[in-house]
Amino acid sequence: MTPHPRLPLQAVLFDMDGTLVDTERLWWEAVERVAGRTLGAADEPDVLGRPVEHTAHWLAGSTGRSGAGLAAELHREFADRVRTGIVPRPGALDLLDALAAAGVPTALVTASPRAVADLVLDALGA
Repeated sequence: MTPHPRLPLQAVLFDMDGTLVDTERLWWEAVERVAGRTLGAADEPDVLGRPVEHTAHWLAGSTGRSGAGLAAELHREFADRVRTGIVPRPGALDLLDALAAAGVPTALVTASPRAVADLVLDALGA
C-alpha cells in the first residue's frame, strides 16, 4: 500500500457546546428556572441533547402550562444566560487565533438556535 500524501488543512468545523464553550450548564440552569425546581439525574433524558420543543413539552406535563409558552420562556432564559455567562473552553481562543493566523477557515455547527450561536460567536470575537 502506498500512503496518501498529507493534504493541507482545508477547514475546521467546530461543534459549539463542549468544544468551544460550555452551554450545557447554562441550558440546565435555564430549564431549572423555568421548571421552578432543582433538576436531577432522572431529568437528564428530557433536558440534555434535546430540542427546546421536547423539553418544553416535557415541562408542560408537570407544570400544566402550554408547551409553546414554555418553549418561548426557555429560549429567553437560555439566551440571557448565554449573553451574560458564556465562557470559552480552555485553549479555544488560542486555537481559533492560530487557525486564523494560518488562514484556515473555521465554522461553528450547532443544533442551538441561530440567536444563541450568534451570541457565542460574539463572545468568541468571531
